Amino acid sequence: SSGINAEYGVLGVDGCVNDIAHIRQEPPIWVPDSEVDRCRGCEEQFSLLKRKHHCRYCGQIFCCNCTGKSAVLSFTKARGPVRVCDTCYSQYNLLLAQQQNQPTNSHQDQHDIS
Repeated sequence: SSGINAEYGVLGVDGCVNDIAHIRQEPPIWVPDSEVDRCRGCEEQFSLLKRKHHCRYCGQIFCCNCTGKSAVLSFTKARGPVRVCDTCYSQYNLLLAQQQNQPTNSHQDQHDIS
């Protein structure tokens, strides 16, 4: 369910932090393992066989099926791709594509005020 959690931010339907305007520059606060007994993506109950995995982008907890993707995140210490949930993977790649398609307006925005 969606809502505002003072510690974790604005949560979407799947538990991910919904800030689709900006790429996260700092690591998220991870939800403690003890606070979650079901996957934030598919709602499957965690067990000895169904393990918990944190999305490195939003900090929420998912099963392995819902964190099967990876991305290279600038704020991690890892040099390569890290585990992210399906929603964050989609949002992150959309934001990256939007950033790459934006023209640089450094010269266009300068006006002579003499």
